[in-house]
Amino acid sequence: MKKSLLTSKEFEVLNIFWASDDGLTAKQIHDTNPDLVLSTVQSAIKNLIKKDMLRVDDIVYSGTVLTRSYVPTLSEESFVLQQYESLNIPELLTQFLGESKDTSKEIETIERILAEKRRDL
Repeated sequence: MKKSLLTSKEFEVLNIFWASDDGLTAKQIHDTNPDLVLSTVQSAIKNLIKKDMLRVDDIVYSGTVLTRSYVPTLSEESFVLQQYESLNIPELLTQFLGESKDTSKEIETIERILAEKRRDL
């Protein structure tokens, strides 16, 4: 999977989908967060579909009108992992440990995590 760049509105809409167990319509997203303009929600949904982050789940009634409901194609956890997939872990650890004065607790935690990972392999 490649890293996906999202606008703040797309990310906000995606978070509402992740918080729901069911497919949602654009109107339901707007009802969940009235600060989002319905046309903005529709535009965000269109863009998220193009980025393969949402898919059409079903055709449902919204009042007396038929409309599409959508679901995310990946979980929030998968999305976060995808964003950091190309992260250079040794460089990150070097930067992290270089900033802290007393790193003994952090080093112990990292060593414990590494030991657990080695056992799992």
